[in-house]
Amino acid sequence: MKETFAKLSKLSPTDAEIATAISSGTTLKHNFELLLDPNINAEEETLELYIKTYRELYNSPVGISKSSIYFGVKDVIVKLYQHDINLVLTSNKGIVAIINALEYFGLREYFDLIIGDEPHVEKKSNPMIFTSIIAPRFNNLKTDEILIVGNTEIDITFGKEY
Repeated sequence: MKETFAKLSKLSPTDAEIATAISSGTTLKHNFELLLDPNINAEEETLELYIKTYRELYNSPVGISKSSIYFGVKDVIVKLYQHDINLVLTSNKGIVAIINALEYFGLREYFDLIIGDEPHVEKKSNPMIFTSIIAPRFNNLKTDEILIVGNTEIDITFGKEY
């Protein structure tokens, strides 16, 4: 996030403000709405410019190299996959960023379905993600056999729906 503000020659929010926005688990657009000065002239500095700049930086080799995954996550994903457990990844991040990150960390091959921020897809925690995309893909899916893991409030809310 800081790099986006720097590239646009704007004063960056504090680390705490950025952490709060990101931890909400909402969309990139919402994060910038939280972080941008409400007095900004929309004609001069639009959300779209910040989103485009962020994605250019984040999806670049430099951006992805600054990413990390939690300790032990790859081992758990591999073991679940080895036990024939279907893995679905849902995120409010852009689909390109998700695929790039999965490939960078050597995790792409383990997921049966990847859902990200795309025009036709609702955002987490909208139940449409489950009812219209996930459930039809896995016909024998029983809700008591689903484990939802996440690291944001949105993930917890989404998990409670099922």
